[in-house]
Amino acid sequence: MQPLEQYKDFAVNLAKEAGGKVTDINGNEQRYDHHIINGAIISNGLVHDQLVEVIQKSRANL
Repeated sequence: MQPLEQYKDFAVNLAKEAGGKVTDINGNEQRYDHHIINGAIISNGLVHDQLVEVIQKSRANL
């Protein structure tokens, strides 16, 4: 595993262990095994769905 991949895994696991949630900007599971990463939303988990919704609305207005 590359050092950067280890850092990403650590950050995702840390957020999840703290009760948070990590997804891409569309609300899908965050994947680091692909060459294209579609942004990231990292939250406390309580407001995650609302964050995804706000981001989607904002992107639709661009």
